[in-house]
Amino acid sequence: MLSADLDVLHDVHKRIEAVSKFRSHENFDDLAISFKRVVNIIPDGYTAKSVDTELLQMEAEKKLWEQFSETAKKVTPIKLAREYGRVLEIIPELKPHIDKFFDDVLVMAKEENLRENRLNLLCSIASLYSTIADFKKLGGIAEK
Repeated sequence: MLSADLDVLHDVHKRIEAVSKFRSHENFDDLAISFKRVVNIIPDGYTAKSVDTELLQMEAEKKLWEQFSETAKKVTPIKLAREYGRVLEIIPELKPHIDKFFDDVLVMAKEENLRENRLNLLCSIASLYSTIADFKKLGGIAEK
């Protein structure tokens, strides 16, 4: 049991180390801003479900889903290898697609199925970010 706890502590240390290094990186602000945009619109207590790709209507939401899916596939083995710094180099590639999504898509659509599907998409993205750290709690630009 002790070895499992030490493994968890080692993992936490690797995450802290990666985030500490990344905070001075030019992409940190982009990552923090994107994460904040994503999580701020998700209602407290919202229970995410899987994304129904048949309900993706707007080009920007289709593209965001496509880019998210590619990014998730790319970073999953890197996260499993606990190379969190590399993950933090890749995730900001979603920022232009997140920005386009928020510019072009009404997340809180009147149609409940569209609204929930869009929130599910954002929850998927938030989950990808939060597996490394909660950027909303890191301070700096993320607090603005």
